[in-house]
Amino acid sequence: MESNLISTSNQDIDFAGLTSITDPLSSDGHVIRTQAREAGVGVNAPFLLIFLSQGQSFDIAVLNITQGTLTTTFTEYEYALTQAEADSITDYTDLEIRMEASCNSGTCSAGSSRDRVHVSWVEFAVLDEPIIPPPTLDTVTVVNSTALEINFTSPVEISNILSYDIRRFNGTGFETVQNILNGTILSFIDSELISDTFYRYHVVSVGNSSESVPSNEIGQRTTEILFSARPDSNPSVRWVNGLGNPPCSDLATFECVNEQVRDDNDFIQTTALGTSNTDTDIMTLSDIEDPERSDSHFLKYTVREAGVGTNPVEFEIQLRQGASIIASFTHSSLPTFYTLFSQELNVTATNSITDYNDLEVTLIGRCNAGCSNQERERFNVSFVVFEIEQVKTGKISAIDTISPTTLRLSWQSDDLDAEITNIIIQKENGTDFANIGTVSNTIFAFNDTGLQEQKIFNYRITGQITNGFALPSLTLTGATPPSTSNLNGNGTVLEPNSTNSFTVLETGVIAQTIELFNVNSSSMQLILNDIDSQKLNTYQIINKMNNGSYDNTSKMRNAGAFYGNIYLELLDIDQFISDIANRIIEEVNEG
Repeated sequence: MESNLISTSNQDIDFAGLTSITDPLSSDGHVIRTQAREAGVGVNAPFLLIFLSQGQSFDIAVLNITQGTLTTTFTEYEYALTQAEADSITDYTDLEIRMEASCNSGTCSAGSSRDRVHVSWVEFAVLDEPIIPPPTLDTVTVVNSTALEINFTSPVEISNILSYDIRRFNGTGFETVQNILNGTILSFIDSELISDTFYRYHVVSVGNSSESVPSNEIGQRTTEILFSARPDSNPSVRWVNGLGNPPCSDLATFECVNEQVRDDNDFIQTTALGTSNTDTDIMTLSDIEDPERSDSHFLKYTVREAGVGTNPVEFEIQLRQGASIIASFTHSSLPTFYTLFSQELNVTATNSITDYNDLEVTLIGRCNAGCSNQERERFNVSFVVFEIEQVKTGKISAIDTISPTTLRLSWQSDDLDAEITNIIIQKENGTDFANIGTVSNTIFAFNDTGLQEQKIFNYRITGQITNGFALPSLTLTGATPPSTSNLNGNGTVLEPNSTNSFTVLETGVIAQTIELFNVNSSSMQLILNDIDSQKLNTYQIINKMNNGSYDNTSKMRNAGAFYGNIYLELLDIDQFISDIANRIIEEVNEG
């Protein structure tokens, strides 16, 4: 269908009757849909209104394709009726469509600029299952070491959406951790999580009888608390003690009450504050090791107004180094219930700390004006802590033998914190770990080449972040095997002879080889005893080297892996070696 040329304030109207529709006896799934475009014959911007009417006098709903939004290619447009609009239909056999093409403003009056509207089809439909669009998961960010904040955006069309399910992966599937009603704040803090753990989320729109496909998925790792320092002394004793029931009484309050445990039995409070009054309490912190980083320094506390007066009092908390204020946070008003505040220090503040052994927290309650009456207020503080949270890199998941001179390290993307920009690979050099390579956070493997045969190497990875480095991973050990020629030349294919025993030469070879892995002498003696006295064959010896029968050290497991590589190369017993290698990886990662 093509409209006339549209000029300013012109309308071209067409009517279409609808085939009789059976009353669906439902308010869901009512939609007006069309496929339309501008004709592209002028430069004005017409718009299109498609009305659903009952008879010619009662408009039920309108699909409004506003001026400037029609494209020059056919595009499908849809409007979902609200429940009230659907309920206003009293006779489904008397419905019709009215299409109006118009131009409100612009150069529509100029003959050369006039445009037309093309409509290829239009329909009113009642869907059995209303289309429920998914939301968009925007961010999953770290709140603290045990909490993540999820933020998402609702879809454009929300008429069929009642609520949203925030779902977290539990290892086998996604389970709902929070349901949020449509029209409320689209965020949620998932708390009581495990520190230094990776979590994955998606969000689903929920309707009356169905739900949307899941949103996009985002994962994030909780941070790890590098240390948590609570006040351990109070030289000023200016604040009066709270009620304090043992064991959390008096100044021990902060030793036993944390951000998840707050009640009316354990707190300290100011005196009643009058005009120009100030009440100050100073608390030293336990000695803190310099974290050698500038980010993730937090001052956390729970505070409330006591609710005993109406004065406009103010609360301030300071982190100090001696007389120098490192950072301060002020509240001009507070609720009468305990509220947890987590304040992150900026980089300038953290870099100004020169001695982590000289830190203290100062609490200040004050009233600047209007407090001379008898309705004097107090503040209660039940929890104070200074924390540095540490981003952790994750772990090396495997070290694979590529050749006698090359080992491949690999790790999982899920193990990497979102703050990490690059992965630094480090190898032990005898006294410390040295950097041997750097890759981006989108690469999950690294080949260490040019290695010496028959050697053991210790590796770890660490993450580079904006203001420093993440904690390094646990150390994982890899061993390079000898080349095939060396294996054959050294006679280390150690199967028993026809009398089911090792020869003297073979016993010496296996002893000398295992000693390369620095296995302790008592374990070495157990192995030789199994060879000489128990008459165990090589297969049985390797099994015992790997299952902890001799000892559970990484040195013994590497020796077992070494002989596993020999069997893999010469005897091709793949499943045996795979089982051994997987067990070694699991035990080292867990240990």
